[in-house]
Amino acid sequence: MPSHTQQIGRQGEQWAAHYLQARGYRVLARNVYTPYGEIDLIVHGPEELVFIEVKARRSSRGTPPEARVDVRKRRRLWAAIQHWLAERYPEGDEPPWRVDVIAVEWHAARPEPLARIYHWEDIPLDGDDE
Repeated sequence: MPSHTQQIGRQGEQWAAHYLQARGYRVLARNVYTPYGEIDLIVHGPEELVFIEVKARRSSRGTPPEARVDVRKRRRLWAAIQHWLAERYPEGDEPPWRVDVIAVEWHAARPEPLARIYHWEDIPLDGDDE
């Protein structure tokens, strides 16, 4: 049985996928495991592949979910993406791609959960913004 944290993460990924589909993205894969870590969502946008890191939480208090995408996480994500691309495009003819972060925040104590979704496009993976 998944832990409470895993359940929150999976629910956040589900909401992120719905959010993206409503905006014209096509979900290609979910929870892609590589030797370097997991890629939460891989979607096809209007012009490129988009690798999505989803962060979710059930309260607006404390550290914002997107702040948990630190330099260490970005490095693991970079390695996971490179592994995935190398498997699918061995000749190096990979399509254009980018990385986005989606933060999902909701309050389950309400009769209907209020979800807020924040979407940051084309985040740097090299830590230059630190």
